[in-house]
Amino acid sequence: MHLPPRTDAKRLIVDELRCTTCHKFQGDGDTRAAELMALGWRLKSDWLVEYLAFPQRFDPQSSMPAFFYALAEDGKQLVEMIPNAGKKLREVVAYFDSVGKERRDELDREFALMKAVNPTITPTLGEKIFISLNC
Repeated sequence: MHLPPRTDAKRLIVDELRCTTCHKFQGDGDTRAAELMALGWRLKSDWLVEYLAFPQRFDPQSSMPAFFYALAEDGKQLVEMIPNAGKKLREVVAYFDSVGKERRDELDREFALMKAVNPTITPTLGEKIFISLNC
C-alpha cells in the first residue's frame, strides 16, 4: 500500500475531515472519541476502511459521522460525499497503519512469547476472557 506523506495525511485528518473536533490526534483535539494515533495498532486496516467508509453500516445510531460515503436513495449503494473519497480514505488508513506498525509488531512479539510459554492461548480464549470481564 502506498503511504501518503505525513503532511498530506495530517492535512486530511485535521483540516479537511476535521477529526480533531471529536478525537485527540498528535496532542491536539477533543477527547470525546478514540485517540486516533492508536487506531493503527488497535484495529485492522481492512476493518478500518470498511468502518470509516460508512460508520452507520456497523451501527445506525453511531455518533461517528460519515465523511467519505453516504447511502444512496436505493438504500443499497454507497455514493461519494467528497471528491476522491476512496483515495482519501485509503490514505488516512495507510497513515494510521504506518504509525501503528511498530506497536503492532511489538504486540505480535509479546503474543508469540506468551503463546510459546502457554500454547493453549488463542485469540478466541482472549475474546472469551474479555467478554467475561465486561470489557
